[in-house]
Order: sequence, then structure tokens, then C-alpha cells
Amino acid sequence: MPNTNTINEHAEYNGWDNYLTWVVNLWISDEPDTDQAAFEVVESAYRAAAIMHAHHPRMIVAQRAAAADALRNLVEQWRDTIGEEYSGASNPLVTGLFADLITGALDLVDWRDIAEHYRQRIGDDPTSAADD
Repeated sequence: MPNTNTINEHAEYNGWDNYLTWVVNLWISDEPDTDQAAFEVVESAYRAAAIMHAHHPRMIVAQRAAAADALRNLVEQWRDTIGEEYSGASNPLVTGLFADLITGALDLVDWRDIAEHYRQRIGDDPTSAADD
């Protein structure tokens, strides 16, 4: 019998781009500490991009890309910290198989979608982030 519970990277899930985007957002936003950390990196990235690209016609695109990259980097730091805590040189499952699976899954997350979720908490006009 074929497995019908596969993750479809292109299927919308609960209003998100795909299941992995939904589940990453769920886990990040469910805990106050991770939620606040994610908000802070997205806000900081939007503000920095607004300053760097203030007179560029594609400033908003630059802000979204910077925020998505910052958010992904944060999650990858968490992944690496957990890997260091639970791996040992003698545990190839944690450093090999599971690390590869997690990295592969993170590649399918729509980081811009999650960053936009946090951007909405900054305010209605993300281009004004540099003005604060």
C-alpha cells in the first residue's frame, strides 16, 4: 500500500504556502521566547534594508528578502545548537541522517511567507521602518 501521507511542497496548508512553512511557523510562534526572537530578527532586517535601500524602487523586495534570510539564519542557528547538544561524534544519526533531513525540510519552507507574518506586527507600512 503506498504512503499517502507525503509532504507536498507545492500544496497550500492551513493558509500557508505548504505544510513545512505552516509547521515551522507554528513551532516558532507557539513559544514566547522563539516568537519574540523571530519578531526581532525580522524587524531588524526590515529596518536595515529600509536604510540601505531607501531610495531604491525595489526597497520592499529587498526588505522581504533580508527578513526571510534573517529568519532562516535564526532557525538554522537553533538547529545547529540542538545538534551540538544532542550529537556526539559517535552519533551519526544526529549529525548525518537527521541533520540532512532537517536541512532538506528547511529548504522547502517559504521563509518570506513567515517573515511577512512577523512584518505585519511591525506596522502597516514596512517602508517606514527606517523612520522610527
